[in-house]
Amino acid sequence: MKRRGNSEGSISKRPDGRWMGQVSMPDGSRRTAYGKTRAAVKVKLDAMLNEAEHAARLAPGQGYSNLGDFLEAWLLAVGPSVKPKTAQYYRNYITWYTADLAEMTLPQVKAQHIQKLYAQLLARGLSSSTVHHLHAVLHRAFSSGVKQGVFLQNLCDFVDAPRMAKTEMKTFSAEQARIFLEAIKGNRYEALFALALSTGMRQGELLALSWDNVDIERGIIYVKRNLQWVKKEVFFQDPKTEKSRRMIFIGAMVRELLVAHRQQQALQRAAIGEAWNGKWNLLFTNLTGGPMHPSPLVHHHFDPIVKRAGLPEIRFHDLRHTAATLLLEAGINSKVVSEMLGHSSVSITLSLYSHATPAMHYTASVVMDKVLRGEINPLALPPGME
Repeated sequence: MKRRGNSEGSISKRPDGRWMGQVSMPDGSRRTAYGKTRAAVKVKLDAMLNEAEHAARLAPGQGYSNLGDFLEAWLLAVGPSVKPKTAQYYRNYITWYTADLAEMTLPQVKAQHIQKLYAQLLARGLSSSTVHHLHAVLHRAFSSGVKQGVFLQNLCDFVDAPRMAKTEMKTFSAEQARIFLEAIKGNRYEALFALALSTGMRQGELLALSWDNVDIERGIIYVKRNLQWVKKEVFFQDPKTEKSRRMIFIGAMVRELLVAHRQQQALQRAAIGEAWNGKWNLLFTNLTGGPMHPSPLVHHHFDPIVKRAGLPEIRFHDLRHTAATLLLEAGINSKVVSEMLGHSSVSITLSLYSHATPAMHYTASVVMDKVLRGEINPLALPPGME
């Protein structure tokens, strides 16, 4: 009979009638499994042999020395395939929150260690949303490890991630939106704020706009790219999703503001001459024509305006939420609003802005009442279109 090699395992029958299988692991330990039949033990033995094979690849001196080594290698590998800001986001989460596990060798890392890490982070005061995001990052990293054969399974599949904390969406009411428009008058970025409120465009989309993307006469803006800052470097990127590449109509009020903004920008450009950075022909710029960083825009302009006007404290991004909410409450079709916002599907829009649903239902009831009273005829067409 051929002698089994190291780590090939063995099966034998015990005096008590049970079957026993044993495997020598790469670390020198012996793993044992029992069963009522030889076949049952063979299944367990094969599983242990598979684990031993993977463990052998992770022995000291082979592959990654510890979890921190693996995660660093993953960050370097995944970086070119994602947007720079996403790559930095991954690195921040790994650097800030996984130090307690970094020195563990890969065979030592178990699902319970990750679960314990989440509990410790929550106990330190981190929000459930932050820990949930960390879980998503680690899940992607471990998925990569499974594909490489580094891990048998994605350990994050066996961990309970905390639920995302549900926060109340903050928006301006219609009256507050009008107060905001009055408060921004005369501000250098009046046109930007009005455009954000009236179209629901994302901040990065607004800051990436060039004059080539704007047709003021026809009242159309073409969203074609997104601006992101990673540390002190600026990136112009494709929009968030394919649906984010879109055409948006703007009203007369915003068109007038853009005309005035273009005239003011021309004067500023002429005043500083060759120092003007016209490389990108941007709609909204810093003082010398270059890309704007969102931090001074928000902290030196937006936040003080909101505070001075006595309005509820909201984020710049909440202007997008305000636009969507006001449009839905005004009875605008949810599909139209979804396309205007650049959502990948209308279900996302309805899920995000479910708080607007009661007003939509009320508007529908008012319209139906007018239809039944004969005050409006939904089938009536303008003259010449019958």
